[in-house]
Amino acid sequence: MLARNLFEFSIATLIAAATLCLPAHAQSVADAARAAKEKKQKQTGAAQSSDAPAKTKVITNDEIPESNSDSQPAPSKSSSASPSQNSVSSSNPSGSQAPQDGLPHGPDSASIDFKFTTNHLKRPAKADTLWMLKNTSDHRERINLRVVMAGPCGYHYQHENGSDFNPGQALTDNFDVDLTILATDCAGTYHVSLEAVVAAKVLASASDFITAE
Repeated sequence: MLARNLFEFSIATLIAAATLCLPAHAQSVADAARAAKEKKQKQTGAAQSSDAPAKTKVITNDEIPESNSDSQPAPSKSSSASPSQNSVSSSNPSGSQAPQDGLPHGPDSASIDFKFTTNHLKRPAKADTLWMLKNTSDHRERINLRVVMAGPCGYHYQHENGSDFNPGQALTDNFDVDLTILATDCAGTYHVSLEAVVAAKVLASASDFITAE
């Protein structure tokens, strides 16, 4: 009986001790969990603050006093002349027009030979002619052949044709100098003149006459 009472007393004592120790143990566990949570929050905040890029301040030219006075270069006086003016003055100081082929050459010159094959004809008839126009210059030339015809009773006819001639090139064509005297035309002396014209200047001329009956 005594042993049973001792056993029951021991069990009661153990239960009381466990009951007394339980709140303290539960309180220590809660405190440890709360401390661990606070530590984790602090570590997370520190990591976020370290990962965020540092804000930098952009300094503009307006905030620099020297930028408004010294940064702008002074205008150059040589820049006032345009490229076209410089090229004209360097390549062509005299302002004269250079030859089309870019090579120097001598003066314009030409020669003309002209005559009728006969001095008399009977109307109506065509007067046959022999003539030649030649470029006697040392360069390519555009020469106009001017034909002037005059006769009795106010007869007058004039025409002009232009052709390009190489140096030494000649032209002869009886159809360009065609004098046809009709039956209705007056009898008398007809005069024909040929002129070689370059740039409105007569370089050479030749003439002849024929009498129509």
